[in-house]
Amino acid sequence: MKDAGVRITLRKIPELITLPAIPHFVSHETFTQNPSLRASGEFLDTFFGIKESVGALSVARYKTAEHVFAESVFLELGGKDKAVISLAHLYEFLRIAPRFCEFFLFFVKDRGGQIWCVDAYWFRGYWNIDTKAMRVTAIDPIHWVVTPVSCE
Repeated sequence: MKDAGVRITLRKIPELITLPAIPHFVSHETFTQNPSLRASGEFLDTFFGIKESVGALSVARYKTAEHVFAESVFLELGGKDKAVISLAHLYEFLRIAPRFCEFFLFFVKDRGGQIWCVDAYWFRGYWNIDTKAMRVTAIDPIHWVVTPVSCE
């Protein structure tokens, strides 16, 4: 596995996905009241109480050809100013994403500004969502990394 700071190869999928503006988003209401979402306790604790109002956003999906640490991918995509997606857009992406054993990974800020890896995969009728610290998260070639187009 490659360490952070080592150049990695990412393959971008040409099709962009446009997510709508979300004028009112409250994390605990959204992630606890939707039966198609199963968020881990750590996810709910990390992102509890986040309220957002966000404009429309286009996102791209990337894959790696090898096992890498999330921090390497994060840095390759431009770091905190370019690779982070809002929690509201993460939710909207999952609402419209294909639902057949896909694994997605997002970089999301918590209330204090710390960036976390959020992974989501569809299994038996719902999205399993979990949060992990970036420094310990490994990305497999099966993951799609979802990030704002501005990272280019």
